[in-house]
Amino acid sequence: NELLDSFPVHQLEFCKTEGKNGKWMECCIALGTDGFTWVHQPCPESWSISLPVHARWMTEHSPQAAQWLQDAAKILKRGRILLLDYGWTDEEYFQTEKPKGTLRGYHNHCIVDNLLAQPGEKDLTAHVRWTPLLEHAKRLHLQVEEFIQQGRWLSRIVAENLIEPAPREIRQFNALTHPEIMGASFRILVLASARSKSRNGLTFIRSIAPLPELFYNKKTALIMAINLL
Repeated sequence: NELLDSFPVHQLEFCKTEGKNGKWMECCIALGTDGFTWVHQPCPESWSISLPVHARWMTEHSPQAAQWLQDAAKILKRGRILLLDYGWTDEEYFQTEKPKGTLRGYHNHCIVDNLLAQPGEKDLTAHVRWTPLLEHAKRLHLQVEEFIQQGRWLSRIVAENLIEPAPREIRQFNALTHPEIMGASFRILVLASARSKSRNGLTFIRSIAPLPELFYNKKTALIMAINLL
Protein backbone atom coordinates (compact mmCIF):
# COMPACT_ATOMS: atom_id res chain seq x y z
CA ASN A 1 0.00 0.00 0.00
CA GLU A 2 1.55 3.30 -1.22
CA LEU A 3 4.96 1.75 -1.70
CA LEU A 4 5.60 2.75 -5.31
CA ASP A 5 5.08 6.48 -4.75
CA SER A 6 7.81 6.47 -2.08
CA PHE A 7 10.61 5.62 -4.53
CA PRO A 8 12.86 8.41 -5.83
CA VAL A 9 11.93 9.87 -9.20
CA HIS A 10 13.63 11.77 -12.00
CA GLN A 11 11.57 14.76 -13.12
CA LEU A 12 11.33 15.24 -16.89
CA GLU A 13 10.24 18.34 -18.78
CA PHE A 14 9.59 18.83 -22.47
CA CYS A 15 11.71 21.81 -23.50
CA LYS A 16 11.73 23.82 -26.68
CA THR A 17 15.18 24.02 -28.26
CA GLU A 18 16.44 26.61 -30.74
CA GLY A 19 15.85 25.54 -34.33
CA LYS A 20 14.25 22.25 -33.25
CA ASN A 21 10.86 20.98 -32.19
CA GLY A 22 12.05 20.35 -28.66
CA LYS A 23 12.90 17.31 -26.58
CA TRP A 24 12.50 15.82 -23.14
CA MET A 25 15.11 16.94 -20.60
CA GLU A 26 15.82 15.93 -17.01
CA CYS A 27 15.31 18.54 -14.31
CA CYS A 28 18.41 18.46 -12.10
CA ILE A 29 19.46 20.44 -9.06
CA ALA A 30 22.45 22.74 -8.96
CA LEU A 31 23.88 25.01 -6.29
CA GLY A 32 23.58 28.66 -7.34
CA THR A 33 24.51 31.91 -5.67
CA ASP A 34 21.14 32.04 -3.90
CA GLY A 35 20.91 28.38 -2.99
CA PHE A 36 19.61 25.39 -4.88
CA THR A 37 18.18 25.92 -8.36
CA TRP A 38 16.79 23.86 -11.25
CA VAL A 39 18.87 23.12 -14.35
CA HIS A 40 18.21 20.92 -17.38
CA GLN A 41 20.32 18.17 -18.86
CA PRO A 42 19.59 15.56 -21.55
CA CYS A 43 17.88 12.46 -20.24
CA PRO A 44 18.45 8.90 -21.50
CA GLU A 45 16.38 8.20 -24.60
CA SER A 46 14.95 5.08 -22.98
CA TRP A 47 13.24 7.28 -20.39
CA SER A 48 11.37 9.40 -22.93
CA ILE A 49 10.98 7.24 -26.04
CA SER A 50 7.33 6.45 -25.22
CA LEU A 51 6.41 9.99 -24.11
CA PRO A 52 4.44 12.38 -26.35
CA VAL A 53 6.24 15.28 -27.98
CA HIS A 54 4.39 18.37 -26.79
CA ALA A 55 5.28 21.52 -24.90
CA ARG A 56 4.12 22.46 -21.40
CA TRP A 57 4.39 18.97 -19.99
CA MET A 58 6.31 17.56 -17.09
CA THR A 59 6.28 14.03 -15.77
CA GLU A 60 8.33 11.70 -13.60
CA HIS A 61 10.34 8.56 -14.20
CA SER A 62 11.27 6.04 -11.48
CA PRO A 63 13.93 3.44 -12.39
CA GLN A 64 14.03 2.39 -8.71
CA ALA A 65 10.37 1.34 -8.80
CA ALA A 66 11.06 -0.79 -11.86
CA GLN A 67 14.10 -2.32 -10.15
CA TRP A 68 12.03 -3.14 -7.07
CA LEU A 69 9.47 -4.91 -9.24
CA GLN A 70 12.25 -6.89 -10.89
CA ASP A 71 13.65 -7.94 -7.50
CA ALA A 72 10.17 -8.88 -6.31
CA ALA A 73 9.56 -11.00 -9.42
CA LYS A 74 12.73 -12.99 -8.73
CA ILE A 75 11.59 -13.80 -5.20
CA LEU A 76 7.97 -14.56 -6.09
CA LYS A 77 7.98 -18.24 -7.05
CA ARG A 78 4.26 -18.71 -6.49
CA GLY A 79 1.50 -16.37 -5.43
CA ARG A 80 0.66 -12.76 -6.18
CA ILE A 81 1.82 -9.20 -5.67
CA LEU A 82 -0.88 -6.75 -4.63
CA LEU A 83 -0.05 -3.06 -5.16
CA LEU A 84 -2.27 -0.17 -4.09
CA ASP A 85 -1.26 3.37 -4.95
CA TYR A 86 -2.35 6.64 -6.50
CA GLY A 87 -1.41 7.47 -10.06
CA TRP A 88 -2.39 7.45 -13.72
CA THR A 89 -1.73 5.57 -16.91
CA ASP A 90 0.15 7.58 -19.53
CA GLU A 91 -2.99 7.64 -21.68
CA GLU A 92 -4.93 9.31 -18.87
CA TYR A 93 -2.13 11.60 -17.73
CA PHE A 94 -1.28 13.09 -21.12
CA GLN A 95 -4.84 13.97 -22.08
CA THR A 96 -4.26 17.51 -20.79
CA GLU A 97 -1.22 19.70 -20.28
CA LYS A 98 0.65 19.13 -17.02
CA PRO A 99 3.17 22.02 -16.79
CA LYS A 100 4.20 21.12 -13.23
CA GLY A 101 4.04 17.31 -13.25
CA THR A 102 2.93 15.47 -10.11
CA LEU A 103 6.00 15.89 -7.88
CA ARG A 104 4.86 17.51 -4.65
CA GLY A 105 6.35 18.51 -1.32
CA TYR A 106 4.49 18.29 2.00
CA HIS A 107 5.34 19.79 5.36
CA ASN A 108 3.03 19.31 8.35
CA HIS A 109 0.43 17.87 5.93
CA CYS A 110 0.44 21.05 3.81
CA ILE A 111 1.64 21.38 0.22
CA VAL A 112 4.94 23.25 -0.18
CA ASP A 113 5.35 25.12 -3.48
CA ASN A 114 9.15 25.39 -3.46
CA LEU A 115 10.50 21.84 -3.56
CA LEU A 116 14.09 23.02 -3.11
CA ALA A 117 13.49 25.07 0.03
CA GLN A 118 14.33 23.60 3.43
CA PRO A 119 15.93 20.39 2.15
CA GLY A 120 15.29 17.45 4.43
CA GLU A 121 12.36 19.15 6.14
CA LYS A 122 9.55 17.98 3.86
CA ASP A 123 8.14 14.81 2.33
CA LEU A 124 8.44 14.48 -1.44
CA THR A 125 6.10 12.28 -3.43
CA ALA A 126 4.92 11.80 -7.01
CA HIS A 127 2.03 9.97 -8.60
CA VAL A 128 2.79 6.52 -9.96
CA ARG A 129 3.15 6.18 -13.73
CA TRP A 130 1.38 2.86 -14.14
CA THR A 131 2.04 2.33 -17.86
CA PRO A 132 5.83 1.74 -17.60
CA LEU A 133 5.29 -0.59 -14.63
CA LEU A 134 2.63 -2.61 -16.46
CA GLU A 135 4.92 -2.97 -19.46
CA HIS A 136 7.85 -3.93 -17.22
CA ALA A 137 5.74 -6.54 -15.41
CA LYS A 138 4.96 -8.23 -18.72
CA ARG A 139 8.65 -8.28 -19.64
CA LEU A 140 9.29 -9.99 -16.30
CA HIS A 141 6.72 -12.67 -17.25
CA LEU A 142 4.34 -11.59 -14.52
CA GLN A 143 0.65 -12.04 -15.27
CA VAL A 144 -1.37 -8.85 -14.99
CA GLU A 145 -4.47 -10.35 -13.43
CA GLU A 146 -6.17 -7.11 -12.63
CA PHE A 147 -5.67 -3.37 -12.91
CA ILE A 148 -8.67 -1.48 -11.61
CA GLN A 149 -9.78 1.62 -9.75
CA GLN A 150 -9.82 1.22 -5.99
CA GLY A 151 -13.48 2.21 -5.71
CA ARG A 152 -14.65 -0.49 -8.10
CA TRP A 153 -12.36 -3.10 -6.50
CA LEU A 154 -13.52 -2.48 -2.92
CA SER A 155 -17.18 -2.20 -3.93
CA ARG A 156 -16.98 -5.56 -5.69
CA ILE A 157 -15.41 -7.23 -2.64
CA VAL A 158 -18.19 -5.91 -0.42
CA ALA A 159 -20.90 -7.01 -2.86
CA GLU A 160 -19.50 -10.47 -3.61
CA ASN A 161 -18.87 -11.33 0.03
CA LEU A 162 -22.10 -9.79 1.37
CA ILE A 163 -20.16 -7.58 3.77
CA GLU A 164 -22.24 -5.06 5.71
CA PRO A 165 -20.05 -2.22 7.01
CA ALA A 166 -20.80 -1.00 10.49
CA PRO A 167 -22.25 2.53 10.67
CA ARG A 168 -18.92 3.96 11.83
CA GLU A 169 -17.18 2.33 8.84
CA ILE A 170 -19.52 3.68 6.16
CA ARG A 171 -17.87 7.13 6.06
CA GLN A 172 -14.42 5.52 5.70
CA PHE A 173 -15.71 3.22 2.98
CA ASN A 174 -17.23 6.15 1.09
CA ALA A 175 -13.93 8.04 1.24
CA LEU A 176 -12.05 5.03 -0.13
CA THR A 177 -14.52 4.40 -2.96
CA HIS A 178 -15.91 7.80 -4.00
CA PRO A 179 -14.39 8.79 -7.38
CA GLU A 180 -13.89 12.39 -6.25
CA ILE A 181 -11.89 11.36 -3.17
CA MET A 182 -9.81 8.16 -3.41
CA GLY A 183 -11.92 5.80 -5.49
CA ALA A 184 -10.64 6.82 -8.94
CA SER A 185 -7.10 8.12 -8.36
CA PHE A 186 -6.03 5.05 -6.37
CA ARG A 187 -5.48 1.91 -8.42
CA ILE A 188 -5.15 -1.77 -7.59
CA LEU A 189 -2.62 -3.87 -9.51
CA VAL A 190 -2.59 -7.64 -9.06
CA LEU A 191 0.42 -9.46 -10.51
CA ALA A 192 0.79 -13.24 -10.48
CA SER A 193 3.86 -15.37 -10.96
CA ALA A 194 4.02 -17.50 -14.08
CA ARG A 195 3.44 -20.62 -11.97
CA SER A 196 0.28 -19.32 -10.33
CA LYS A 197 -3.07 -20.46 -11.60
CA SER A 198 -4.79 -17.58 -13.32
CA ARG A 199 -7.84 -16.10 -11.61
CA ASN A 200 -10.39 -13.64 -12.83
CA GLY A 201 -9.52 -10.85 -10.44
CA LEU A 202 -8.74 -10.82 -6.73
CA THR A 203 -11.88 -10.96 -4.66
CA PHE A 204 -11.21 -12.28 -1.17
CA ILE A 205 -7.97 -12.55 0.79
CA ARG A 206 -7.63 -15.38 3.28
CA SER A 207 -4.12 -14.64 4.58
CA ILE A 208 -1.24 -12.30 3.89
CA ALA A 209 2.38 -13.22 4.57
CA PRO A 210 5.36 -10.91 3.96
CA LEU A 211 8.09 -12.24 1.71
CA PRO A 212 11.54 -12.23 3.40
CA GLU A 213 14.86 -10.80 2.32
CA LEU A 214 13.71 -7.94 0.15
CA PHE A 215 15.18 -4.64 1.23
CA TYR A 216 15.41 -1.13 -0.14
CA ASN A 217 17.74 1.37 1.52
CA LYS A 218 17.91 -0.94 4.57
CA LYS A 219 14.13 -0.86 4.97
CA THR A 220 11.99 -3.91 4.44
CA ALA A 221 10.09 -3.45 1.20
CA LEU A 222 6.37 -3.92 1.39
CA ILE A 223 5.55 -6.92 -0.76
CA MET A 224 2.79 -9.35 0.00
CA ALA A 225 2.22 -12.93 -1.04
CA ILE A 226 -1.49 -13.48 -1.35
CA ASN A 227 -2.94 -16.92 -0.56
CA LEU A 228 -6.42 -17.00 -2.00
CA LEU A 229 -9.41 -19.15 -1.18
